[in-house]
Amino acid sequence: MRPLPNISGTVANWPLNGSLVDTSGNGLTLTAVDARTEVAKAPTYVTFDGCTQAVDTTYDGVTFNAKLKLPAALAAALRFTGPFTFQWVMVQVRTFSISHFCCVNPDNITPHRDGAPDRIGSLYDIWSTGGDCEISDQNIGSTLPSPFYGAFPGTNNATWAQVPGSPPPYAAPAAFAVTRDASDNYHAYRNGVLIGTVAHTPGGHAIQGNEVFYIGGTESGVPPAGTFGNSGGAQYANVRVLNFERSASDIATDAAAQLGPCASAFSYRGLTVNIRKASS
Repeated sequence: MRPLPNISGTVANWPLNGSLVDTSGNGLTLTAVDARTEVAKAPTYVTFDGCTQAVDTTYDGVTFNAKLKLPAALAAALRFTGPFTFQWVMVQVRTFSISHFCCVNPDNITPHRDGAPDRIGSLYDIWSTGGDCEISDQNIGSTLPSPFYGAFPGTNNATWAQVPGSPPPYAAPAAFAVTRDASDNYHAYRNGVLIGTVAHTPGGHAIQGNEVFYIGGTESGVPPAGTFGNSGGAQYANVRVLNFERSASDIATDAAAQLGPCASAFSYRGLTVNIRKASS
């Protein structure tokens, strides 16, 4: 596998290959914290292939691995009110309600503590339930008088995460993307193929100024007994965030590159530039 290169509009780029450093140049290095208490905790890494590690945010029934956090002081660049693109490589280990990426007000009146990450206060929350792709924000979610949950039509274990169930066997790593366009419509992709679209409910996005960004979890708090709130349930690598909606054709090209043989992002980008020069 190979990480995606930095391009114009890259807000953050986290290969997560043994490090939480942001390689975009924007200084958005993540921290690893306990999924419930948010006390600093060492991340757990797993190997995807000969050149790619991933951060494991899963819960084994006893221990929560660390989730990743960008505190409010650094999260301003991730407080999107318009278009964005999230691209990443993932193995979704669990199928219960899990949050992949979210930018949420930590003072949320209904915190993400019950395993259903669709709460008022989120600028966005990209999540999954039962292996299905879901999206929530300030206008989509079960605590609001909205007509739907933010579920991408037609997604399921086979088309989104290909999770056969828990416990193992688990799916192989795949390349995922979720975008939001200028009209607030959401699009989900797996391995470069469009899985589904969710039309947005009317309403704008209001930044409170203290939103925190998470990968593989949500804000702190002990979930009720029998639930898995705050657990990511997945393993993440090669995460890139853009401040625009990436086109479907470019996402397909990116997915092929992500899943290709080992190469650095620099080499991948340089090869692309050389090909263009040679053909011009």
